[in-house]
Amino acid sequence: MRQYPQQSVTLAAAVLLLAGCSSAPQQAAAPGACPQVLVIGDTSQVTKFQTGTGRDPTDVVLQARISDFKGSCALDARRSRVNFDLSLQIEATRGPANRERRGAYEYFVAIATKDDVPLVVKVFPADVAFAANAERISMVEELTQTIPLRAGEQAADYHVYVGFQLTDAELAFNRARLRR
Repeated sequence: MRQYPQQSVTLAAAVLLLAGCSSAPQQAAAPGACPQVLVIGDTSQVTKFQTGTGRDPTDVVLQARISDFKGSCALDARRSRVNFDLSLQIEATRGPANRERRGAYEYFVAIATKDDVPLVVKVFPADVAFAANAERISMVEELTQTIPLRAGEQAADYHVYVGFQLTDAELAFNRARLRR
Protein backbone atom coordinates (compact mmCIF):
# COMPACT_ATOMS: atom_id res chain seq x y z
CA MET A 1 0.00 0.00 0.00
CA ARG A 2 1.47 3.35 -1.00
CA GLN A 3 1.08 6.03 1.66
CA TYR A 4 1.45 9.80 1.35
CA PRO A 5 1.94 12.51 3.96
CA GLN A 6 -0.93 14.76 5.00
CA GLN A 7 0.30 17.58 2.77
CA SER A 8 -0.61 15.57 -0.35
CA VAL A 9 -4.24 16.56 -0.05
CA THR A 10 -5.14 20.09 0.89
CA LEU A 11 -8.54 20.00 2.51
CA ALA A 12 -8.79 23.76 2.20
CA ALA A 13 -10.18 23.30 -1.31
CA ALA A 14 -13.89 24.01 -1.57
CA VAL A 15 -15.96 20.85 -1.37
CA LEU A 16 -17.68 20.23 -4.67
CA LEU A 17 -20.31 17.60 -5.23
CA LEU A 18 -19.60 15.20 -8.02
CA ALA A 19 -21.92 14.77 -10.95
CA GLY A 20 -24.91 12.52 -10.29
CA CYS A 21 -25.08 8.92 -11.33
CA SER A 22 -25.99 8.15 -14.88
CA SER A 23 -28.61 5.69 -16.01
CA ALA A 24 -26.78 5.32 -19.35
CA PRO A 25 -25.13 1.99 -20.14
CA GLN A 26 -21.68 1.50 -18.73
CA GLN A 27 -18.65 -0.49 -19.74
CA ALA A 28 -15.91 -1.80 -17.51
CA ALA A 29 -12.67 0.11 -17.76
CA ALA A 30 -9.59 -1.74 -18.92
CA PRO A 31 -7.25 -2.95 -16.15
CA GLY A 32 -5.08 -0.09 -14.94
CA ALA A 33 -7.55 2.45 -16.34
CA CYS A 34 -9.11 3.30 -12.98
CA PRO A 35 -7.95 6.08 -10.67
CA GLN A 36 -5.16 5.07 -8.32
CA VAL A 37 -6.32 4.72 -4.70
CA LEU A 38 -3.89 5.96 -2.05
CA VAL A 39 -4.24 5.79 1.74
CA ILE A 40 -2.62 8.80 3.39
CA GLY A 41 -0.25 7.41 6.03
CA ASP A 42 -0.93 9.93 8.81
CA THR A 43 -4.68 9.39 8.44
CA SER A 44 -4.77 5.60 8.00
CA GLN A 45 -5.83 5.14 11.62
CA VAL A 46 -7.69 6.99 14.33
CA THR A 47 -7.67 6.80 18.12
CA LYS A 48 -10.66 8.31 19.91
CA PHE A 49 -10.18 9.20 23.58
CA GLN A 50 -12.77 9.85 26.26
CA THR A 51 -13.53 13.47 27.08
CA GLY A 52 -10.85 15.06 29.22
CA THR A 53 -7.11 15.48 29.07
CA GLY A 54 -6.04 11.87 29.70
CA ARG A 55 -4.25 10.23 26.76
CA ASP A 56 -3.02 6.94 28.16
CA PRO A 57 -4.32 3.53 27.03
CA THR A 58 -7.06 3.48 29.69
CA ASP A 59 -8.59 6.63 28.10
CA VAL A 60 -9.08 5.04 24.66
CA VAL A 61 -12.71 4.72 23.54
CA LEU A 62 -12.10 3.44 20.02
CA GLN A 63 -9.24 2.68 17.67
CA ALA A 64 -9.83 2.09 13.98
CA ARG A 65 -7.61 1.55 10.98
CA ILE A 66 -8.02 1.11 7.25
CA SER A 67 -6.77 -2.44 6.75
CA ASP A 68 -7.52 -2.89 3.06
CA PHE A 69 -9.31 -1.32 0.11
CA LYS A 70 -10.56 -2.25 -3.33
CA GLY A 71 -11.57 -0.05 -6.20
CA SER A 72 -13.17 -0.67 -9.57
CA CYS A 73 -14.61 1.59 -12.19
CA ALA A 74 -16.86 1.67 -15.22
CA LEU A 75 -17.07 4.26 -17.99
CA ASP A 76 -20.41 5.48 -19.27
CA ALA A 77 -21.23 4.79 -22.92
CA ARG A 78 -20.02 8.23 -24.06
CA ARG A 79 -16.80 7.92 -22.01
CA SER A 80 -17.66 11.28 -20.45
CA ARG A 81 -17.62 10.06 -16.85
CA VAL A 82 -16.45 7.17 -14.78
CA ASN A 83 -18.31 5.63 -11.87
CA PHE A 84 -15.74 4.59 -9.28
CA ASP A 85 -16.71 1.97 -6.68
CA LEU A 86 -14.63 1.93 -3.52
CA SER A 87 -14.67 -0.57 -0.65
CA LEU A 88 -12.72 0.23 2.50
CA GLN A 89 -12.05 -2.53 5.02
CA ILE A 90 -12.06 -0.94 8.49
CA GLU A 91 -10.97 -2.75 11.64
CA ALA A 92 -12.08 -1.21 14.92
CA THR A 93 -11.12 -2.06 18.48
CA ARG A 94 -13.11 -1.09 21.55
CA GLY A 95 -10.97 0.71 24.12
CA PRO A 96 -11.11 0.31 27.91
CA ALA A 97 -12.97 3.63 28.31
CA ASN A 98 -15.79 2.51 25.99
CA ARG A 99 -18.55 1.33 28.31
CA GLU A 100 -21.38 1.87 25.83
CA ARG A 101 -19.92 -0.58 23.26
CA ARG A 102 -20.49 2.03 20.53
CA GLY A 103 -18.34 4.53 18.73
CA ALA A 104 -18.14 6.76 15.70
CA TYR A 105 -15.55 8.04 13.29
CA GLU A 106 -15.44 9.91 10.01
CA TYR A 107 -13.43 9.11 6.93
CA PHE A 108 -12.80 11.13 3.82
CA VAL A 109 -12.48 10.44 0.12
CA ALA A 110 -10.66 13.06 -1.93
CA ILE A 111 -10.43 13.05 -5.70
CA ALA A 112 -7.45 14.88 -7.19
CA THR A 113 -5.82 15.32 -10.56
CA LYS A 114 -2.64 13.38 -11.30
CA ASP A 115 -0.80 16.56 -10.23
CA ASP A 116 -2.52 16.30 -6.80
CA VAL A 117 -4.79 19.29 -7.27
CA PRO A 118 -7.84 18.47 -5.12
CA LEU A 119 -11.15 18.53 -6.95
CA VAL A 120 -13.48 17.07 -4.35
CA VAL A 121 -13.18 16.18 -0.68
CA LYS A 122 -16.14 14.42 0.86
CA VAL A 123 -16.41 13.34 4.51
CA PHE A 124 -18.52 10.33 5.51
CA PRO A 125 -19.67 9.50 9.05
CA ALA A 126 -19.67 5.92 10.31
CA ASP A 127 -20.95 4.31 13.50
CA VAL A 128 -19.58 1.22 15.21
CA ALA A 129 -21.52 -1.13 17.49
CA PHE A 130 -19.66 -3.88 19.35
CA ALA A 131 -21.53 -7.06 20.23
CA ALA A 132 -21.58 -8.05 23.91
CA ASN A 133 -18.79 -10.58 23.39
CA ALA A 134 -16.70 -8.61 20.85
CA GLU A 135 -13.79 -6.26 21.46
CA ARG A 136 -12.97 -6.00 17.75
CA ILE A 137 -15.06 -5.62 14.66
CA SER A 138 -14.28 -5.56 10.96
CA MET A 139 -16.57 -3.76 8.55
CA VAL A 140 -16.66 -2.64 4.95
CA GLU A 141 -17.56 0.90 3.93
CA GLU A 142 -18.75 1.00 0.31
CA LEU A 143 -19.44 4.01 -1.86
CA THR A 144 -19.60 5.09 -5.47
CA GLN A 145 -18.28 8.40 -6.77
CA THR A 146 -18.76 9.76 -10.28
CA ILE A 147 -15.85 11.55 -11.91
CA PRO A 148 -16.68 13.66 -14.97
CA LEU A 149 -14.08 13.33 -17.73
CA ARG A 150 -13.18 16.13 -20.10
CA ALA A 151 -12.17 15.44 -23.69
CA GLY A 152 -8.90 13.53 -23.75
CA GLU A 153 -9.00 12.59 -20.07
CA GLN A 154 -8.99 9.06 -18.71
CA ALA A 155 -9.97 7.72 -15.30
CA ALA A 156 -6.30 6.92 -14.64
CA ASP A 157 -5.60 10.68 -14.81
CA TYR A 158 -7.05 10.97 -11.27
CA HIS A 159 -6.01 9.88 -7.79
CA VAL A 160 -8.41 8.90 -5.02
CA TYR A 161 -7.07 9.59 -1.52
CA VAL A 162 -8.70 8.04 1.54
CA GLY A 163 -8.15 8.34 5.28
CA PHE A 164 -9.84 9.13 8.55
CA GLN A 165 -11.01 12.69 9.10
CA LEU A 166 -8.92 13.68 12.10
CA THR A 167 -8.92 16.56 14.54
CA ASP A 168 -5.63 18.43 14.98
CA ALA A 169 -5.05 16.52 18.24
CA GLU A 170 -5.72 13.14 16.59
CA LEU A 171 -3.34 13.97 13.75
CA ALA A 172 -0.64 15.03 16.24
CA PHE A 173 -1.18 11.78 18.17
CA ASN A 174 -0.75 9.72 14.97
CA ARG A 175 2.38 11.61 13.94
CA ALA A 176 3.93 11.24 17.41
CA ARG A 177 3.21 7.50 17.37
CA LEU A 178 4.71 7.11 13.88
CA ARG A 179 7.92 8.87 14.98
CA ARG A 180 8.54 6.30 17.72
